[in-house]
Amino acid sequence: MIRMIGGRPIHPVAAIPGGMSHPITEEQRQEIIAIARKNVSSASSRSAVHKHRAEEHRLRRPDHQRRLHAEDVLHGALVDSNNRLNFYDGKVRVVGPDGVEHCKYAPNDYREYVAERVEPWSRTSSSRI
Repeated sequence: MIRMIGGRPIHPVAAIPGGMSHPITEEQRQEIIAIARKNVSSASSRSAVHKHRAEEHRLRRPDHQRRLHAEDVLHGALVDSNNRLNFYDGKVRVVGPDGVEHCKYAPNDYREYVAERVEPWSRTSSSRI
């Protein structure tokens, strides 16, 4: 599809001033529709399988681990002095799922608030404040 629309598979050039760089034919349009339908069908079936497996995994985990993931997750973001989201400056504000602020700290003080460890049930490292 990318090659048909953009002329090449890597870094295609499709939209240009005044139109498209490679207008498609009716035959190509029909082929694109067929490919898209196939991809949607494939994605839908894979999504259903993933959802089923995720639910099986959730049911197999001990109750305390389900609670940890569902309820005890904290969220952090950089905010300004009015607690508005800021991408460049400010402090890290950490809140719980109930919206209550747990702490607020300068980014340089990260290690005083966050510890990293590996959980036995996970392949990734996690942080806990």
